[in-house]
Amino acid sequence: MTPTDIDVHCRCGALRGKALAVSTDTGSRLICYCRDCQAFARFLGGPGILDAHGGSDIFQLTQSQLRIDAGLDKLTCVRLSETGMLRFYAGCCRTPIGNTMARARAPFFGLVQPFMDPGEGRSLDQVLGPVRLYLYTQSATAPLSPEPAAPSAFRGYAHLGAVMLKGMLLGKHKPSAFFGADGKPVVTPEILAPEQHQSLRAGAA
Repeated sequence: MTPTDIDVHCRCGALRGKALAVSTDTGSRLICYCRDCQAFARFLGGPGILDAHGGSDIFQLTQSQLRIDAGLDKLTCVRLSETGMLRFYAGCCRTPIGNTMARARAPFFGLVQPFMDPGEGRSLDQVLGPVRLYLYTQSATAPLSPEPAAPSAFRGYAHLGAVMLKGMLLGKHKPSAFFGADGKPVVTPEILAPEQHQSLRAGAA
């Protein structure tokens, strides 16, 4: 698949940019059903973040592939716990953007489907390729019948690992829209209280 740039933007359009050189070779697509991804969606409260089974459609790419062109002042961040991932969203309309580790040098960024715009006449399948991994299916909020099948879990993990290893070796953690030169997040994360985190994980909005 030839790498292509795609538009990324929040629902209201105030925060927007580009995902650069996107292809099946430069990133890896997965569906995550973990309780924290579900909790993040409930925290935001908007429609269309989770699929019918509580899954988040995520494209793992590197931080250097995501460019913010406008609305950086709308960038907002939350950590579901003191040690949780950094989960970024557009504060203007609470559209999820994606997540990364708390370390600036970690290259990966999990770009979430609602922030991606494959373009008119194109689907995510055409732009990002097929789903390679289904994670934490035991936490799905509705029965998965039949169980979704990726070509091979081993191959899926191997592909994801190769993408991330290449990103680390090539220093693809920068340039970053999410970390400053000092290695700190460009916005101070809100850290949820443990009881709020647990409530969101349990399914309460």
